[in-house]
Amino acid sequence: MNKYLLISALCVGASLVSSAQAYDGQVNFKGTILDTACTVDINSKNLDVNLGRVAKTVFTSVGDVSTAMPFSLKLTGCPAAVTTDGAKIRFEGTTVAGKTDVLDLASGSVATGVGVQIKDNAGQKIVFGSDSSKYPLSEGANSLDFTAYYISTNTAIVSGSANAVANFTVVYP
Repeated sequence: MNKYLLISALCVGASLVSSAQAYDGQVNFKGTILDTACTVDINSKNLDVNLGRVAKTVFTSVGDVSTAMPFSLKLTGCPAAVTTDGAKIRFEGTTVAGKTDVLDLASGSVATGVGVQIKDNAGQKIVFGSDSSKYPLSEGANSLDFTAYYISTNTAIVSGSANAVANFTVVYP
């Protein structure tokens, strides 16, 4: 009998201790569920940007660049709900070691000593893995403009094919 009283007393005491815990803070989760978003135009989903044939003599020191080539990501069917806050683009890909704004050449490329850099429509360098500056959106079709070019990452340049790959995501802030 004493065992049962002791066990009962311990259970009651344990339940009182657990209810005496206090919260240290609170986390509020907020967001918006969009009815729909823009659609990436079929011609922008697997876009080829031709950076041209560039003489390696263009690159005499680290940081030298080739001629910038414009390209656009086309969005269609943008609803009014996303036009208020616009959109950002997040490019992702393998970057040159220590340079988050220079895309490394893809395996299979013969050239070395260069990478690819992208700038947004305001001339700001894209940091891979981060959101671009905001692009305003209109209802319907939109064109998000960028430029890309080769940039030397080494003083020793080896000529040959110089291809790079970046994936992108449309981000609605």
